[in-house]
Amino acid sequence: MMLRNIRPYTPNRLFKYRSMNSMGIVDLFLSYEVYFSKVRDFDDPFESRPMLKIHDAKEEQIEYLVKITKEVFPNENPNIIRILVESQKHRLYDNKFLRNVYDNFIDRNGIYCLSENNNDIILWSLYSNSHKGFCLEFNSSIENTLFYEALKVNYTEMYPIVNMMNMNNVEEVQKALLTKYKKWSNQDEWRIIKTEIEGGDGLYKFKPELLIGIIFGALMEEKDKITLIKYIKHYPTPIKLYQAQLNEKTYQIDIAPIT
Repeated sequence: MMLRNIRPYTPNRLFKYRSMNSMGIVDLFLSYEVYFSKVRDFDDPFESRPMLKIHDAKEEQIEYLVKITKEVFPNENPNIIRILVESQKHRLYDNKFLRNVYDNFIDRNGIYCLSENNNDIILWSLYSNSHKGFCLEFNSSIENTLFYEALKVNYTEMYPIVNMMNMNNVEEVQKALLTKYKKWSNQDEWRIIKTEIEGGDGLYKFKPELLIGIIFGALMEEKDKITLIKYIKHYPTPIKLYQAQLNEKTYQIDIAPIT
């Protein structure tokens, strides 16, 4: 059930809104890399702030404390670990302590955000320098490639509830990192998550042929278009070009191919 919720279908295309000042433009075109950010770098302060809980069973609580204590003191002998755990049991009921442990865990993940939409007015305004930037189009339909890993964001009214003692379970991590307030639902967002084991935040390579299109913003300056076209001319695989335009009658963006 969880898998159906986070990947109810496979989108053929996913889009990334960018400005000319965005991090990693050179890496994108010359090294075929995209940058995965930490959650704390996002623009929404409500991101990844679920309600936290723990198991009621005392045995499981002790196991959890042993685990996180060993992470801090990996070379300590078992007797000292037991003493430390005994002295820390009360902290499981300290919300500030749990929040700090949770924040440290989440901070070790990297996230790349994408959208199903290439013509959302608000997204163009927020992430493409008020329509002066551009939008990347990636093929997300090919198995065992980077963008195929994307998972759908869930939009809700209430915070999800995450069990701190199950943070090694993919379902808990996904609840924490794939839930946003429902008023953001216009973004139709998908996310690729890289855990600490996979490398966390930083640059990740993709196959060049997965970048299949670029949309120039409706208000993009000519000099910026020329800069991108120079990169595109030296790109190893074909990239289709499109021009976004402000519709003359309604509040919408029209996108036309550049021939």
